[in-house]
Amino acid sequence: MGRLRYRTKIDLGVAFITIALGLFFAYHISKIETLSENSVGPAFFPYILVAVMIGLGVLVGTSALYFNGSVQKVSGEAEGGDEKFGFRDSDLTRVFLVVAMGFVYVALFYGFGYFIATFISLALMLVVFGNRDVVWILGLSLVGALVYQYVFMGLMGLHDPAGLYFDQGRFLDNPSWEELTRKLPF
Repeated sequence: MGRLRYRTKIDLGVAFITIALGLFFAYHISKIETLSENSVGPAFFPYILVAVMIGLGVLVGTSALYFNGSVQKVSGEAEGGDEKFGFRDSDLTRVFLVVAMGFVYVALFYGFGYFIATFISLALMLVVFGNRDVVWILGLSLVGALVYQYVFMGLMGLHDPAGLYFDQGRFLDNPSWEELTRKLPF
């Protein structure tokens, strides 16, 4: 196989981290308690996501090893080497902000509940990725938060715990689509 190119090393690192995170999430998903013996419960969808995550990690690692010895240059690869791949030219500020958003989301979730945390986090993430149109940010965030709320609390029947400072459960806890749209101002 020869020596590993820089790009292959980066891809193998990404594959390892993706698979490790998938296994970490799978462990925590296995701790979800269900009240019934149904095959579809609150852990079903997260298990699908974990399986896809691990599968994609394996795919990235396998393709990195397969294409490592390829003499054909990958598009964007610098002449005379592949030192331009990886994190050397990355926007580390944006990477840091995306990681920090995970912590912001958890703090907002704890303080204000699922819907408000999702709405604010989606808006902030749009700003992090360069969107500056306020109407677009508010509209996408509202639609995204409503869709997530409906899927997870409405369709899947998950419990939405009250936030420390605000309990949105009286407005959005396990709504049907009719109940949800009836409470909207338009």
